[in-house]
Amino acid sequence: MARKSQQRPVKVAEFLEDMRSGLGDPGLMKKYHLSEANLTKVLGELLRRGFVSASQLAERSTIRDSQIMKAFVEDKEGLKIID
Repeated sequence: MARKSQQRPVKVAEFLEDMRSGLGDPGLMKKYHLSEANLTKVLGELLRRGFVSASQLAERSTIRDSQIMKAFVEDKEGLKIID
């Protein structure tokens, strides 16, 4: 019988503190047990809920352009900013 992967909640305040203190993508992925795809989902959700702005995501030097675009694509509000 295959084991289902358990989703662990990410505490927004703690995640934002780590992100804003300069913890890069590899560190965030390791600390919160996230794959690259799940990190992208978390960042998109933070953007969608207004915890971070598109410019804050763009300022992160360790985030790759493809992740920024994924966050925009997954969040229609991000696309409205470009219009």
